[in-house]
Amino acid sequence: MSCPREATTGPATFSLFVGDLPSDRGFLVGTGLESALDFLSGFRIGAEDADAFATVRHHPPADVDTMLGLEFTGQVRVVPEGRIVLAGEPLLEVTAPLPQSQLVETSVLSQVTSPTASDTASRKRPWPGRPMTAGIPGEFHPDRTGPYEGEEKMMLHTVEWKVRLYLSEDDEGTTKARVVVNTGTTTLTGHGAARCNPADAEVPEIGDELAAGRAMHDLGQQLVSTAERDIQDLGAPGTGRSPRPAAGWPV
Repeated sequence: MSCPREATTGPATFSLFVGDLPSDRGFLVGTGLESALDFLSGFRIGAEDADAFATVRHHPPADVDTMLGLEFTGQVRVVPEGRIVLAGEPLLEVTAPLPQSQLVETSVLSQVTSPTASDTASRKRPWPGRPMTAGIPGEFHPDRTGPYEGEEKMMLHTVEWKVRLYLSEDDEGTTKARVVVNTGTTTLTGHGAARCNPADAEVPEIGDELAAGRAMHDLGQQLVSTAERDIQDLGAPGTGRSPRPAAGWPV
């Protein structure tokens, strides 16, 4: 209550995340996030709210006059409703002037924590006599042909690709970039180049950034084309997207 009166209105941020999860639970299901957004979009302190606050805090009504008409004007970063979230990954982050952050924090957290815990528990049900594999909802019982009711079959796929980027400059002042990725099944190489306009000041970092960006764009287009071919090899229709001409030199 002292924040508005003392003009302490600098930005403040609070985040909702879980640092550690139990050994038998490797994920959360973000739930209640849409309700929290609805609450924030409609947040406004009216006369009745201010009077109730003064009564609970045992303060004269005049002490809360600065709160009248206060609305939420901050920014919110939030994952989509129902998204699988891992430990340490924020479900929601709010940045707003300090009085607003303090007033909405408890309500926002309460609207997310309980539904998230409940929804997560309902999607992770261990098999009788067999421990649940951490982090993989929808595991199958050996005697069953499908997941438990209300669960979805999901696979958490993790893989690491090594990407190497090489930069060089030739005698004519052209910066050339070559980026190579090995996916484990194929190796792709993207190329890019940048050359400083003679009328501009020479800043090597800019040439490196442009050449590298163009090389990675070229590589990205090749990855999309490779995926399109793999989709068609499986007999499924492609995405229907025609990749743009690659930036830089052809492979």
